[in-house]
Amino acid sequence: MAINFLFDFNTIVGLATILGTIAVFISIYPLFQSILQRLGGNVSEVSEDEASYLMSLKKNLEFLNEKNRWSDEFYVNVNTELQKRENYDIQPSFYIAKSINRRLKEQDYNNLNNTEKVDSSRGRTFNSLVSALKEAQDNAVVVIAPPGSGKTVSLRNLTINKIKERLSRKTNLIPIFINLGYYTGFNQDGSIKEFDVFIDEFFSTLSYKEYLANRYWKTLLKNGKCVFFLDGIDELPRKAGEYEDRSKKIADFVKAWPNTQFILSCRELDYNRELHFQQILIKPFERKHIKSYIKNYFPKKDFKVILHQIEKSPGIYELCGNPFYLDLVCFFAKYFKPKDKTHKKIPENKAQLFDFIIKKFVERENEKQIIIDKDDFMLAMSHLGYYLAVERRVTTIKKDEYINSIQKHKHRDMFLYMIEYAIKGDLLEFNEQSQQIRFMHNRFQEFFSSYHLLRNYRHNKSILPESAFTNIWWKETILFVAGLDNEIDDFIEMILAQRDKFTENNKLVEKLLKFEMTVLAFECILSNLNFNNQSLYEKVRANLIQAYSEGNTLVKAKVLSAFRYDYSEETIAFLQEAIDDESPWVSERAFFILSDGQLKIALNYQNIVKEFFRFFIEGRILNTFSPILKSARKSRKIQLLLPLYFLLIIASFFSIAIVGYVFYSFFHFILFKLEYAFTAECLSCLYAISLSSLVIVYSLKSNNYPLIKKFIYVVPQALILRYIVFNLQSNIFYRLIFAGIGMLSFSLYGRYLKKPNESNFSIGSITAFLFGYSLLITMSNFGTMANLANIESVFSMDTPQAIENITPFFLLICIAIIFVLIITYLYREVKAIVQLDKMRNEVDAVLDKQKNISIFAEMLDGLSLFWTQKILLKYILYKMTTHFEFSREQKMFFLGSLAKLVSSMLVKDAIYQLLEDEENNYRRLIES
Repeated sequence: MAINFLFDFNTIVGLATILGTIAVFISIYPLFQSILQRLGGNVSEVSEDEASYLMSLKKNLEFLNEKNRWSDEFYVNVNTELQKRENYDIQPSFYIAKSINRRLKEQDYNNLNNTEKVDSSRGRTFNSLVSALKEAQDNAVVVIAPPGSGKTVSLRNLTINKIKERLSRKTNLIPIFINLGYYTGFNQDGSIKEFDVFIDEFFSTLSYKEYLANRYWKTLLKNGKCVFFLDGIDELPRKAGEYEDRSKKIADFVKAWPNTQFILSCRELDYNRELHFQQILIKPFERKHIKSYIKNYFPKKDFKVILHQIEKSPGIYELCGNPFYLDLVCFFAKYFKPKDKTHKKIPENKAQLFDFIIKKFVERENEKQIIIDKDDFMLAMSHLGYYLAVERRVTTIKKDEYINSIQKHKHRDMFLYMIEYAIKGDLLEFNEQSQQIRFMHNRFQEFFSSYHLLRNYRHNKSILPESAFTNIWWKETILFVAGLDNEIDDFIEMILAQRDKFTENNKLVEKLLKFEMTVLAFECILSNLNFNNQSLYEKVRANLIQAYSEGNTLVKAKVLSAFRYDYSEETIAFLQEAIDDESPWVSERAFFILSDGQLKIALNYQNIVKEFFRFFIEGRILNTFSPILKSARKSRKIQLLLPLYFLLIIASFFSIAIVGYVFYSFFHFILFKLEYAFTAECLSCLYAISLSSLVIVYSLKSNNYPLIKKFIYVVPQALILRYIVFNLQSNIFYRLIFAGIGMLSFSLYGRYLKKPNESNFSIGSITAFLFGYSLLITMSNFGTMANLANIESVFSMDTPQAIENITPFFLLICIAIIFVLIITYLYREVKAIVQLDKMRNEVDAVLDKQKNISIFAEMLDGLSLFWTQKILLKYILYKMTTHFEFSREQKMFFLGSLAKLVSSMLVKDAIYQLLEDEENNYRRLIES
């Protein structure tokens, strides 16, 4: 091995190239990005006032966490599902068609209602909220989850992390945290205040928020130097119309600032999808999350005991899938003192759990020499909860307003005493500036209001509002009442009696709401762990099964959802039959329930294969191993396709091996085959290997995917880089042509395939450049082509040499096949888009001539691609609604009628999902 220290022009050029490349790479490398930004002056200094604000906000959020008995040491990363925005569901081929047909307008497609369903389970799964946020396509996302699933805790945790980043000068962004429950104000004329006026008032109060006062928050917005956390859309006042108006004002405000990041939160059932925010669903805790949480909560000696007790109690284990209840169960296990003090104990049901929490609260305060009676405390808190939830339908209220409302109440003085006591004990939050009070968690408001309802229901059945069983806001409270009631039979009978006498002018609406009451009755039965009236249970279940047999796709899907926590043999058999339903939406949901909520597959061979490949591409193939094996026992089709599943598992590990092999080939060449000399040629070779290795490492580290998915996505890039390194022509002319083709490929990817928020240095972007860069290498290898012209000469070569010569030709064949497939795909897509544009013009033409719904069904069936059918469906609904000024009931009737006429089952499913959204919006407006 000889080393030549001759510094010629080529050597200098080689060194300059290497140093320049390293400098560029460091500038894009995330580990050094914040440092370089600081050195370059891109991150501003943190002023004393700003630091004071940030530290005070952090302290306030930690104080709120502490009041909720929460600590970040208990925080467990949740599984999340990022829903694809309908706006970005438009295929890349649309943009090509738009360049061909100038009449196509992007905004015509993007400005339509978002019908994406969280329940579709077709989003991308991540193992943390942070990872999902990094991959979101929009500047505004809403974190959606069932009550108690950790929305507020997650937003607080994100805010605290952003504060730390700003204080350490890793970012310019200043976090702003607002609880939307305080957005309750009206103007003097009785109209709802604009959201920016509310923000101005929110920050005009004394305390640390003063830093953002005098509209400084708006200056930060204009300069793009803040990130907004808006917690609790569901905590807005719930009076009919007010919730919609306030949430719309929030949405309009958010959309006015497209360059600022907004992270909102809302309960899943309460979210109005007309707000158009991209959705991130927080999934229920799985066993690994429950285990991690308990491990953080308890010392080692108690951890296994508590986990075992929870797992052997199905009712409590089900509760622990919700972080709020898991925390309460852990609190119960930690402080409950059984007679046998050697054993820890978990609660038997929800009623015992809440009763113990209140008891411990009272005991803790009594230890401070504040002697109160538990029954008096329950009476006062339940009255406040009822007043907020039922009479005012808000979560936050001015203290004086509530005091005025109880001036003539016989327990007025006791109520006032208990409120002060609850504020001091941190069960109630009290804002000294705005003088507003609220429960520390909305679940406690629902618990106390349901306690009041249950207590008075035993004396006066009319205490329940007329809309209690039909308005969607009431569902959680009614389920709470059912869970706390020890004599639930007559409560269920009352729901059924209300259902039987319920009437509505619109017969479709009447039928749907009656069905919803049957579902509610069944869910009430399942929510009560002590229910044992077998005949009543079978009666309600039979009602649902009959509704399933007579109902449409939407009804069937809702029946299956009601059965998700019913583990009887009859229900399991019913679900297995539902797997064969002709609707993918229904069959997927049935299978989802049977696989313990982990898999959603329509059980036909095509869909099973498609899902297997989706698991493989997303790097989730190992995570689905257990439910797939369990499901195989229930499905012959899955059994037959298990060999494919195992091949994909092998392919997942093989992808890791391929990347490892590429690194091995690089280092093996450097150590054993490279003859070192300090020349431009040698430096160029080292540079190519080093840069290729760094690009692969960067791609592995810069994405937020599960581990296996990282390697799967990097495999094409690694193989192309290896091919470039060992086949690159040294001629500068060829290199310039390769670079030009690479840039063209990079540009096409950025225009047609790149996601809106995707970095220029993402895996896809880099791979696109490399693919184009390597495209002409094969064609430039004329010697190989000449050898291949003489087949005998190829076969006469040694095997390694033959492989080396055939490889470029094989690559050329693959490129040709891919090219033909792409052209075929684009032709089909472009044809469908032009057809879609023609259909949209026909919709406009027939609106004034006739209202015959069948013509719209024919239009939908006339399109060949499902994604274009979905867009046309939304366009038809949008045009019909605006042209004829449809009410909610009329829109529901139109959708129901249209669904009966279309022939495509996929389109039927899409229509019924739209109908479900309209039904939920309608149920929010039903007056008490």
